[in-house]
Amino acid sequence: MRRRRSKESRRFSGAFIVGVFLSLTIGTAQGWGATFSPKSVTDPGVSGTREPFTISYASYNFSRKPDPFEPFVEKDLSLKKRKAVKKVKPLSIFPLQRASVNEFRLVGIAGTDQGRTAIVTNARGNFFPLSVGTIIGLNGGQVIGILEDRVIVEERIAAGKGQYKTQLIPLKLQKVE
Repeated sequence: MRRRRSKESRRFSGAFIVGVFLSLTIGTAQGWGATFSPKSVTDPGVSGTREPFTISYASYNFSRKPDPFEPFVEKDLSLKKRKAVKKVKPLSIFPLQRASVNEFRLVGIAGTDQGRTAIVTNARGNFFPLSVGTIIGLNGGQVIGILEDRVIVEERIAAGKGQYKTQLIPLKLQKVE
């Protein structure tokens, strides 16, 4: 059988906890716990001789800490490195944009004059459908036309500082005889 604590003991324990919390809060706010220095204390264990010894408390020197607002890398070096490193275009997640346009082989074309769809295959043998506007190739070429026997891809290639050269690449359908 469980005994319940009386209201008086619960009230006393609550008052005790509040009192300890307040004394710790007020004591640290006034600086009682903030300063530590070595103190001279006499050794009561040895009778007759009272030789003082010191108790030293660990202290932390904030002057050795690095400035948290100072950058880790020097600004001048980071600018030089950014200029030196050429921008490398990451490999696309789309399989049609992971290989050059010339590495794809046109397998078939289906549809009418109003809308055609072409089928290309890559070196692994995977088949991909193409329609007008599909992006293909490493340079972001776009399918601009699907004719009866070929697919025309338009690629923009960098020719210099901010200038691009447009190149038309035809993919011809191989006829089996």
